[in-house]
Formats: sequence, structure tokens, C-alpha cells
Amino acid sequence: MREELAAVGRLTGSPNATAALADRLRHRLRAEGGGALVTDPVGWLLAKGLPQRRECAHLACDDGIRLDTGTDCTTCEQRLADRRSTRRALAREAVSALPDAATAEQRRTAVDERLHRHAMLRAEQQVADRQWAEQRCAEADTRRAVREAQAAAAEAARQTLPCEDCGTPDMAGLCASCWGMRATRAAIRECVDLALAGSADLGDHRDVNAVATHVRGELRAEMLRARPAGADLSGIRACDLLTVQNAAAEYRASVRSRRAPHRRCRP
Repeated sequence: MREELAAVGRLTGSPNATAALADRLRHRLRAEGGGALVTDPVGWLLAKGLPQRRECAHLACDDGIRLDTGTDCTTCEQRLADRRSTRRALAREAVSALPDAATAEQRRTAVDERLHRHAMLRAEQQVADRQWAEQRCAEADTRRAVREAQAAAAEAARQTLPCEDCGTPDMAGLCASCWGMRATRAAIRECVDLALAGSADLGDHRDVNAVATHVRGELRAEMLRARPAGADLSGIRACDLLTVQNAAAEYRASVRSRRAPHRRCRP
């Protein structure tokens, strides 16, 4: 029930899904002859009442009615018109192939035979189309299974890689501790770059070096002050990362406002 309600909601909008599903059940109960004739309510709901029945290829079609608009399905109407047009054309072809002296019974028989042959050919084509679609789906499933297996194998191999920085095995290329150190260094570089952009004479190497040295020294001092007493190595590194990330956020705000960084000025 919930899955079908969600499916209807995707076509009608969630607020209208309950009413649309209720209309479907009422319509199908009337077609059944009334609820009194339903001897197995649960089975009827699962097999007949709840499932969407598309009369055509349109995703919103349900028993010839559009779920999204509540109007007759134009795709179904067009399909019906096409069928009628095809029947008329086949009847004309069958009659035109008969001699002028053919009786009405002979004409009816010729038309019925032509329609029957057309129906058989159409059924064969539908079977072939369905088999082709099933084959394409099977091929797609096979390709997807191969891709998933390859991805799983690649991920399993990646998980066995040692840490690039410290060499600890089975760290998928980078352990959490070294990742934190990399992130800390990257944040420090960002702070230096932002400070240089905001206050240094980039054409003066001594000024650039002075600003960079000052920012790094100030960040080191702040990291030392922020470290909790008694913290282990992982706790210290996590605290250092948070400290420099907060500093980088302050520098970014400072550059955006074109003001010198608060608490961080050139020596």
C-alpha cells in the first residue's frame, strides 16, 4: 500500500495521492460488481485493486485515465484511433483484392482473414520486441554486474594499500591521522595565502616572507594554547585541525571585507 501510494504521489503530487488511489479502488470495485463479490480482500487488493494498469506506454496512464491530470489519456485515444484506422485500411485492401461479383459473405470472410493475419503478425512482432527488450535488459544486468564486481575488486584492493605518509598497512592509501595532518597543513597554507593577499606587498620577497613567518608562528601559538591538557596524539591533531580551520575562516571573512585580520596583524 505504501509503495503504491508513493508511486501515485510521484505522478499526482503527495497531497493528492490518497484521493487518487481511493478513486482507483472505487472504480475497480465497481468494475468487479461491488465489494460483496470480493471474497479475498487482501488478494484482490494486491492483484487487482492497487497496481497501476497502464493501457499505453504513458507513465501516468491508469485504466485509460491520466493520473497527473485526471483526464482521458490522449495516448490511449490516439492508439485506439490508430487501430481503427488500421482496421479500415485492412478492410479496404481485402475487399479491393476480391472480384466485383464477390458476395457480402465473401467480403466479410476476406476482411476477417486479413484482420486475423494482421493480428497474428502483430502478436509475433510483439513477442519478438519483448524478447529483444528482455535480452537488452539481461545484457545491461550483466554489464552492471561486471562493473559492480570490478568496482568491488578495485575498492578491496584500495583498502589494502598502506598509508602514503606513515606506511601503516591496510589504510586505503591514507590513514585518518595522516589525513588530518594533511588537512592541517593545507589550512595553514590557506591562512598564509589569504594573509598575503590581504596585507603583503607581493613584489617584495622580504615582506612576503615576513608575513608568512608571522602567520605560521601565530597559528602554532594558537594551536598550543587550544590543545586540551592530557589529550593523546589523535586528540591533539584533531584540535590543531579545528584551530587552523577556524583561523582560515576568519582570514576568508577578512579578505572578503577588505579588512586586516582580527588578532592577526603584521609584525
